[in-house]
Amino acid sequence: MHNATAAHLTVPNHLGTDVDFTEDGASAVILSDGRRITKIAMDTGKMEWSMEAPGAGDTVLFKQILISGEAIHSLALTSSTESLTLTTLSFDLKTSRPLSDFTQIPSWIPNPSQALLACAPGGGSVRVVWFDHGRIRSAYISEAGQLGGTKETLPGKGHKYGEIIESGSRKKGLVLGQKENGAVQVINVITAKVVDEFEMSVSHAPCSRDDDHPWPG
Repeated sequence: MHNATAAHLTVPNHLGTDVDFTEDGASAVILSDGRRITKIAMDTGKMEWSMEAPGAGDTVLFKQILISGEAIHSLALTSSTESLTLTTLSFDLKTSRPLSDFTQIPSWIPNPSQALLACAPGGGSVRVVWFDHGRIRSAYISEAGQLGGTKETLPGKGHKYGEIIESGSRKKGLVLGQKENGAVQVINVITAKVVDEFEMSVSHAPCSRDDDHPWPG
């Protein structure tokens, strides 16, 4: 019989699979089975390198990858008896050589969907973003895989976030945070600022835009 911690790392069933592409589109990097990372040339389909992610196992699962500059950053989930915590590991894009040891992120997340990688300013760096007790937090990871400062975003006085909603804009540094009242905010994780909000009424009326918070150009 599987215990609860094992279930944390197997749900949903696509957990541990991801793909990202180099800026020039020449190569793809694929994460599979929560532990294997492979780089493939797009024009020939030839494997450039493939590696087993260090430390992957029953309690450590690699969830996501993101290419930034000459680095590949990976986000891993570590399961304990009480919760999931976050770890990152960064690799050289050309050789797959680890750029650092595991970086522990001081964090607690309720389930695997509530943590992701997003782009950060400056070639090579990324931000780890996660939901934490009603707020959304993000930590800077340098191209060399070193942990920097942490920022947090609150949805406004008297409100809390209920969850992070992953969208296709994380490579632009944007994520969605859903408040407990159902409203969805667009958050720039680089600045930790809300840039737009969509209000949902009880009757599920169409979303409305706040013109005071235009989309970033």
